Amino acid sequence: MDASNFVIGGVLFQNERGLEHPIAYTGRKMKPAELNYPVREQELLAIMHALRVWRVYLLDRPFTVETDHKSIETILTQTTTNRRVARWFNELAEFQPQFKWIPGESNQVSDAMSRNPLFEHKDAQVSLSELIEAARNREIVTIQELLQSISSGKEVPRYPVKNGLLFYQTRDDENARLVIPDNEDMKNRVICENHDVVTAGHPGYFKMSTKRGRWVDVSMDFMIALPSTETGKDAIVVIVDRLTKRAKFIATNTNATAEESAGLFMVNYVKDHGVPKSIISGRDSKFTSKFWQEVIKTLETTHNMSSAFRPQTDGQTERTNRFIEDYPRGVVNPFQNDWDEYLHLAEFA
Repeated sequence: MDASNFVIGGVLFQNERGLEHPIAYTGRKMKPAELNYPVREQELLAIMHALRVWRVYLLDRPFTVETDHKSIETILTQTTTNRRVARWFNELAEFQPQFKWIPGESNQVSDAMSRNPLFEHKDAQVSLSELIEAARNREIVTIQELLQSISSGKEVPRYPVKNGLLFYQTRDDENARLVIPDNEDMKNRVICENHDVVTAGHPGYFKMSTKRGRWVDVSMDFMIALPSTETGKDAIVVIVDRLTKRAKFIATNTNATAEESAGLFMVNYVKDHGVPKSIISGRDSKFTSKFWQEVIKTLETTHNMSSAFRPQTDGQTERTNRFIEDYPRGVVNPFQNDWDEYLHLAEFA
């Protein structure tokens, strides 16, 4: 058995005619607390680990424990010890071990497991900043090599040069993009030069809109069974822009047909914002109807419905529904029949 650094290991031999034949090997990494044990207790820990693993082989028969730690030979004769070692002594009482010291050079098999060079601790020779700088330098060298190849007359696919600037183009039908090394300061400088000028009307490079844009991906839901207004409205169509979280509220009727709902969508949404690329909705019969599906197909819009009994699928609209439930309470009349007059103010809020 052997313990060294942060690993314990051992091998089970059977002695036949003076020759040791290996039967099994064992070993493991020491736990954080075990790393703080004294060397003697770490050696004893390796022994206890082996006894637990090979209990079925060793119980009820005498055996020899070979270790290169001299003090283990007399460990059972000591009269005082700590609680941990005392518990190990109780376990040892079930076995019939005989401890034998062997020189370290003779304990090569156990050492091979506990001193495996693949698992040795080695201090890092290169700092993180040096690695980052090396990566940047490699990228700059790669760009320089591209420029040298292009300047020598060689054509490099996907890397056109325009006005002395190197561009990258993924497909023939896509606009070429300026090549910028992976350097944070350099990237921020390019963005600032194009977005932070007064005429750009942009809040800065820390606030960049996503490529899809506003009112491109929306979610829809119906709020029904509301107090009836003087105009006969008792429901609201809620449309939420998934990018900006802005909402549009359209007064309607609970019993409105799919055709009527589609007409409201075209008149109140499409005319102002265009056809969305995708719509997420609940499983209301208006959305599952054949007519609505034909409208979606005609508009070439992707329609996804939330999971049944899982309103979290469309959490944005659910939160907006809670807002529109609370907002009118402070402004409607005592009869609650004029809430539809405040929907445009709710959109602004």
